[in-house]
Amino acid sequence: MSRLVSSARLAIRGLVRNCRASLVMVATLAILIAVLCALASLGYNLLVSPWTYDSNRFGVLRHGVAGSTQERYGFAADEFRLIRDAGLFDAVVASQRVPVAYGDGTGSARPRILVRTTPDALRVTAAQPLLGRFVGAGESGADNRVVLSHELWLDRFGGDPQVLGRTLQLDGSAYEIVGVMPPRFHFMGGDFWSAHVSDLERDDSPETRLVLNVALPPGTRVDQLGPRLQALAQRLVDNAAPDRYPRGWQITALRVIDAVTGPQRPAVILVVAGAGLLLLLGVLNVAALLVARQIADSAMLATRRALGESAVRAAMVAFLESLVVASVAVALAVPLGQLLFERFVGLVALEWVPRELEGAFRYSTPALAVLPLVALATAAVLTLLRLPGLLRMDTRTVIGGGNRAGTRRGEINATRWLSGLQIAMAAAILVGALAIGGGANSLLSRDLGFDPRATQHAMLSLPRADIADGVARVATLERIADELQRRGAHSVAFTSAAPMQRYSRSGIISDASGAELDDDVPIDFHAVHGRFGDALGLRIREGRMIDAAIDQDRAEPVAVITRALAERLAAEGSAVGQSIVAAAAGGEAVRRRIIGVVDDILHESPLSTIRPTLFVPYVQDAASMAGGGGQVVLVVRWRAAAAGVEPAMDGSRVQAAVAAVDPWIAVGEVTTMTTRAERSIAGVTLASRLFAGFALLGLLLASMGIACVAELVVARQQHGMAVRAALGASPRRLLAQVLRGSLVIAVPAAVVGTLLAWMLDGVLAGAIQGRADIGPLLALGTASILLACALVATILPARKAMRIQPLAVLKGS
Repeated sequence: MSRLVSSARLAIRGLVRNCRASLVMVATLAILIAVLCALASLGYNLLVSPWTYDSNRFGVLRHGVAGSTQERYGFAADEFRLIRDAGLFDAVVASQRVPVAYGDGTGSARPRILVRTTPDALRVTAAQPLLGRFVGAGESGADNRVVLSHELWLDRFGGDPQVLGRTLQLDGSAYEIVGVMPPRFHFMGGDFWSAHVSDLERDDSPETRLVLNVALPPGTRVDQLGPRLQALAQRLVDNAAPDRYPRGWQITALRVIDAVTGPQRPAVILVVAGAGLLLLLGVLNVAALLVARQIADSAMLATRRALGESAVRAAMVAFLESLVVASVAVALAVPLGQLLFERFVGLVALEWVPRELEGAFRYSTPALAVLPLVALATAAVLTLLRLPGLLRMDTRTVIGGGNRAGTRRGEINATRWLSGLQIAMAAAILVGALAIGGGANSLLSRDLGFDPRATQHAMLSLPRADIADGVARVATLERIADELQRRGAHSVAFTSAAPMQRYSRSGIISDASGAELDDDVPIDFHAVHGRFGDALGLRIREGRMIDAAIDQDRAEPVAVITRALAERLAAEGSAVGQSIVAAAAGGEAVRRRIIGVVDDILHESPLSTIRPTLFVPYVQDAASMAGGGGQVVLVVRWRAAAAGVEPAMDGSRVQAAVAAVDPWIAVGEVTTMTTRAERSIAGVTLASRLFAGFALLGLLLASMGIACVAELVVARQQHGMAVRAALGASPRRLLAQVLRGSLVIAVPAAVVGTLLAWMLDGVLAGAIQGRADIGPLLALGTASILLACALVATILPARKAMRIQPLAVLKGS
């Protein structure tokens, strides 16, 4: 024990004696560990555990045609009953998201989500109400009772525990509050939860409006359910009418966390991996500083060895020094990481957080629990990197004056190797940053199939109390369009789903007059009203767009299709004029005539693939015209855009126009289409920005490493340089010698780092949908940047070499 205490004292004395270097090492590690902790915690919240319930067992069911990428979430009530009774899952809950207007009727209503669900939602999520109760067995949605989300309870009712029994207004109707859910309960992205209006045990409607969430049996992976789900789907097909399901129809299961994070997951994982690589670079940087200090203290260390200190004792002192540095860095990294975590969460919340994840993210993950192990591992790595110099120290040579002629070549080479590793890792990070940044820019510049400039998008929730049917809904939409045009709109349109949305209606084409279809063709099915082509800036390839004045409810059923669908239906010739039989999911098949073809549209995001799409008149779509109220997407292009001037896009004109028509119409998500496109790839954008920061830190650390080596070479080889100067070497030759030494390290290291990044090209490409391309120009640019940084970092030490006074140095020797 006494030996350990004395070793600790020696370690602390060494750190205090080199106070400035110690502070630099601690600060370097603290910042990098904080970055890693913040990003690991963010990744954990986004990808592993964003809710109070078990993400591994919380699943959702989808359906689609085998071989198609278009899978949907909606099921009919009879499908729900069969799946629930099959016994595949511990629990199955059927829910429906209903957009509602929340307000008091005196001002603009606020859009909210009411989730119609069943009591089994608590079994699926393993959650319990904070106050009151949840949806009860046998309860009807017609009773107008709701359960509040925790966030809404705090925001609108101040966290009042006496809130139970109070009423609120949704769509102009009074609802009684019967419960409050706990924090981070965001089932189906709801603000309110209520019972279904219809009795799901007797509902035989084919309408696929229900989302089925499931509780997976413990230890069961979703991929293990494939055969049993396929058998279940076959039972449904066998018992249904022949035209209900398309050929190859199947059911699949997916964890909800995978469905929500979707294509953003690889980018988030890549960012966390980049932070880990940056931390490793920082450890190498600190190791280089420790080795340099060890060389500078070689005389003192040799004296201690000569006085009887063993190699084991020297290694113990080195380990304790490293452990103190790493422990202090970890202690500082925890609060610093929380500050960074809150900053990162703010960035993500501003750019991309699916509504299902809008909970209170917590700075507490398994990564924080292993920070003591991180400190031990860092100390062990630092000690191992210093160990060769300690074990191979020639005590007699050092004490006898060997240092006067310059340190041994092996000691200098140790720092050179560490510096080279830093440059290689900095090169890999820089290549990754440039590739991801280029990929993000490529995605942003990708042709979306429409013109997003000066076009706004908004979600309108129409109250059911005032708008009783589809005719009243269309009349209300016409009034909104007139009001917007009076306020400067060039063109206004409404649709069931606009581009840059994660969800859309699906459908099939079962017959076409100009082509033989072996199988049903899966499509995106959209109902539109107004000047949709003008508002969205669609490019018409042939024919015309839907015209509300011509394509009325009693007119011939028509459709406009995208280019990909036209090529499928008419490989040769024109698709315009053809007759097709199309049906939306859960709807009746209708024979329609194709009147126009537009360019393909990237519906979900620039990351998505092109999908065949069909547009029909709103008034000719039974689902759009059924029932009252409902949700409609508004698309408006302002008049200034047509003149080439960017108009004000703050959303105030949209809010004011809608409120002037009906204050109970809730307006939400008022954004420009350009902003929606940017948000749809915000995971990639965030990765690009963070990797740019990683690259700057990596260049700084690598430059510090090369400067450390150059400084050490100049300091330890002053005698040799003085001799060369005395023999006639000019200051420029001494400068060239130091610069050449840095280039000897930097050039091969940059090549190795670039090759390493090139080997990971597939990983980078997978994170941003194949848009990362590590080509010769990028590699050459990376090498040039690193070599420039190496030369700049060497300038100050090299200038010291130029100022060497041979006579003074030799007399001092």
